[in-house]
Amino acid sequence: MKRTSLFIFWSFLSLVSWSLTACEKEEPLYPQPQVPAGLQTREFAMGENYENQIWFHFGSQTGSSNAFGLWDIAFACDSKPHLIINGGKNQAFSLASFPNLEYGQVDQDQLTNANWAIDVLNGNQDSLAFGDPFQYESPGHYSAQSAVYVLDRGDDSLGTQRYIKIQLTGYRAGVYSFRWGYLQETTPRFTTYMKVNEEKNYVYYSFAKKNDVQNEPLHKSAWDIVFTTYKEPVPEPGTGILYPYVLRGVLINPTHLQVCEVGPETPFEAMNLDKAKSLNFSRKLNEIGYDWKAYDQGTNQYTIVPNKYFVIRDVTGNYFKIKFVSFYNDQGIKGFPKMAWEYLK
Repeated sequence: MKRTSLFIFWSFLSLVSWSLTACEKEEPLYPQPQVPAGLQTREFAMGENYENQIWFHFGSQTGSSNAFGLWDIAFACDSKPHLIINGGKNQAFSLASFPNLEYGQVDQDQLTNANWAIDVLNGNQDSLAFGDPFQYESPGHYSAQSAVYVLDRGDDSLGTQRYIKIQLTGYRAGVYSFRWGYLQETTPRFTTYMKVNEEKNYVYYSFAKKNDVQNEPLHKSAWDIVFTTYKEPVPEPGTGILYPYVLRGVLINPTHLQVCEVGPETPFEAMNLDKAKSLNFSRKLNEIGYDWKAYDQGTNQYTIVPNKYFVIRDVTGNYFKIKFVSFYNDQGIKGFPKMAWEYLK
């Protein structure tokens, strides 16, 4: 009698459990983009708030990631001495130059009519925020222009440390030197030396840490592209006036890669090695850039621009064609671009 009752009880529970399960709706996954067979694909997890940057090498199909925004300015290691700034940290992050003033003369009043600049990523040093501040003196020795620069770190919470006043003092035997302090100070507070690293494209400095920081996690020959945040002048809709926008996209390793953007005149499927060899390639850092995607204000979603793709040629002479197929992960969270590519042979 007890066994019969127990059997009826468990049968009843099983029926209830089945009924409840049958009534539940499965949570739909974000629809997967369609990728032709034969292509390699990979998702790059920048994160919903773009907190990561992802470095990738096509030849080995390997990569590395690290946190974005660790540095403020960086010094070139393998070309004519120059500097870049990390404009993508925020909208206000930029640099002003005061070539005709002494260090103590640059104060808050001078910022009222200052011309704030960002790096234009076209490969020309004259287009950088710092411009071309060094003059050749002798092999391995460059003097610096007698200019004062102010870096706006763009965060009001920094208070009196928001504006950094910088004076470059030279470059000798692979070492940059500069003096810096805060805007309200009439004399430099710190003297800093930055030694180049031949294994990297740049060495990086943080004013918050008052020290050099690591940004490139790989040897300069071990990565081709980086998914990151940067700033670029973009034409305003309707007016065409250039406005500096913080963007999320792809920058290339100019010492290791060349790129050509290909339009709809040659479909992705039709691109082969012979056609790739006839293209005109560029070393512009932002040749891949951000505009392979577009923001739809109606749906509040990013869409992939159709028929836009790229052909790349690496330093060893390998050719790849690449395109983007999504900007979302399976759960529909932005900041997870998915790229497809094929080695041309």
